Amino acid sequence: MEKEITASEHTNLWSKMSAVWRFCWAGPLVGIVMHLLMFAWCLVTYSGAQHLGVEDDSAEVRVLSMFSEQIFDTQLRILLSYLAIGFVAGVFVLSVTRLIWYVLRRPILSQWKSAFVTFSGVALIHAFVVVRALVHHPHMMNESYYAKGGIWRSIHVFVSSSLSLELVDAFAWLCLVILLLVLLFAGVRCFRESVKRVRVALVSGALLVAVLLVAVGTGFKQPSKVAYASDNLIILAVDSLRPDRINASDSGVNLPQLSALADESVVYENAWTVMPRTFPSWMSLLTGSYPHTHGVRHMLPSPEVMGRDFDTLFKSLRAKGYRTAVISDFAGDIFSRVELGFETVRVPRFTALSSVVLACYKLHHHLLPYLVEVMGGTSKMPALKAWEGMTNPFSINSEVIDWLAGNDGRPFALLVFYSTGHFPYAAPYPYYKAAAESGYQGPSR
Repeated sequence: MEKEITASEHTNLWSKMSAVWRFCWAGPLVGIVMHLLMFAWCLVTYSGAQHLGVEDDSAEVRVLSMFSEQIFDTQLRILLSYLAIGFVAGVFVLSVTRLIWYVLRRPILSQWKSAFVTFSGVALIHAFVVVRALVHHPHMMNESYYAKGGIWRSIHVFVSSSLSLELVDAFAWLCLVILLLVLLFAGVRCFRESVKRVRVALVSGALLVAVLLVAVGTGFKQPSKVAYASDNLIILAVDSLRPDRINASDSGVNLPQLSALADESVVYENAWTVMPRTFPSWMSLLTGSYPHTHGVRHMLPSPEVMGRDFDTLFKSLRAKGYRTAVISDFAGDIFSRVELGFETVRVPRFTALSSVVLACYKLHHHLLPYLVEVMGGTSKMPALKAWEGMTNPFSINSEVIDWLAGNDGRPFALLVFYSTGHFPYAAPYPYYKAAAESGYQGPSR
């Protein structure tokens, strides 16, 4: 009798291990292989790095030789991200399939059929995430689709021009609601029947609830009400914004908020920049002196100039007890290079290494939609904040709200600098549609 029990236990253990292997083979392994192929495809089809439309093959070769170890480490982290996404997608699709089959009282599919269903489901999820990225941030996908021409350009133009983010999200919510109803139906059956597949249904249901909770939890967080000290200062600036575009009757670009603010404000109609370059202009604005006095005459001043003790507006306010900060995206990297009196500096920092890391991410157009649309974008991936194709003002607004929430009772002085008005004009949905001329086929679509 003892030998028979031991043999039965071994058989039961082997059966469980076999079931786990069959599930892994037809689910997560399929997703992993698919995303591994996406990773390889991005590397094989890589056509060269560029920054703001500028390419230099000799510089690229030199960078590859200087940062080969860092490039390898970054690509390894990217590969692990692909594999993790593939694993989760594969488990999710096969679990949903098993749940639906359980509700329909169908026998479990064979290994190859299950693998094919998983492949199809993972492909559909990937297509949805890519389509949402093309609608939400078409500039982010410019190099991967539009710039290649042919069918890729046609896909880019059709999706970004014809679809709306509301429609795409409505489709996603519809799918989630249907899956939730299936889950509820399966739960009712679980209470009425006692079958071995109940555990499969419960695990699948738990996965669906987790996905639904994540989807709900990614909504916009409303700022909490905080009592601030009086005499605060906020400077709002938009790179490359021409003053004649505000309240301009002949302009196709509608700026209702800035125009309304201008209607209620003192407007200086005879204000001129000291130089049509970002760094010298900001230095003059904050120091009250001309470029030949403060020494910053171009975008790449020497370390000796950057090391000077500049007397700035924010340095004076900080000395008087103000809480000071600057928040910006890619065009605001200048504030990371020089001390101007900011207690908090939330801007990207351009270095050779940071540019290399960003270039490593930019070539993976199959991963970027997940990083931006699912994982939080620049808030979770600081490297993307330096990307000219990801100038989302709403991300800056979220950082501003987060900083303001840290009120400590002191008056504050805040500089917010938006880069969306700068080339390549990477406004998110729906603003790129409002600003672009009909039929525009230029490089900054």
